[in-house]
Amino acid sequence: NTVDLRIGKIEFLTDVKDRVIEKITIKINLHELTESLANELATIIAENPGSTPLYFHINQMEEQTYVTLHSKAYKVSINKSFISYLENTPILSFKINYDCYPLS
Repeated sequence: NTVDLRIGKIEFLTDVKDRVIEKITIKINLHELTESLANELATIIAENPGSTPLYFHINQMEEQTYVTLHSKAYKVSINKSFISYLENTPILSFKINYDCYPLS
């Protein structure tokens, strides 16, 4: 019993990333969306221009409603600094290539 493994193609991760990432969705609860956070987000988005479409998924948990907004004016670069900001901001979460339907 042997397994035959053949590598058909090797690509750089950065090249694959640019091809397979279709969009990024930033998720936040409405009651946590402050002017200060909006300003921070605007700054980090402006500092990371790119080609990835940007979406915001805003939940209002009390009324079990949400809205997903597409930013037509801005696209971002999915890079280390942008992801680091999102990961280090506890009230934000994000998904790559995700259609936000559930209230989570």
